[in-house]
Amino acid sequence: MAARPPHRFPAARPGAEPSADWWRRHHQPGRFLGAWDGERCVGTFRSIPMELTVPGGAVLPADGIADVTVTSTHRRRGLLTRMMRHDLALARERGDVFALLTAAEYGSTAAEPWCPDRF
Repeated sequence: MAARPPHRFPAARPGAEPSADWWRRHHQPGRFLGAWDGERCVGTFRSIPMELTVPGGAVLPADGIADVTVTSTHRRRGLLTRMMRHDLALARERGDVFALLTAAEYGSTAAEPWCPDRF
């Protein structure tokens, strides 16, 4: 698995192209991962900086996990496990104390432009 960005990434909302301002606020080098089989992207993983307010009012840093995909041809091979372990190790180094998964399915994921099944 090579750590290089996949071909495309999701828009700020389904069907919309992200603005340059959105990318400046949300993109941090090293937080986009891609799993590759030769020249074909077969998996994606992205994390974003988040915060979590806990009881008592303290605000703690969190690793927001989103845009996780693996093609149907490459499932059950440990690709997501390796990308997750890599990201969680970096999250610990950054001082994040939580990892939060943003799970959403916008219709059929095979129809989404960032889904590796489309590459």
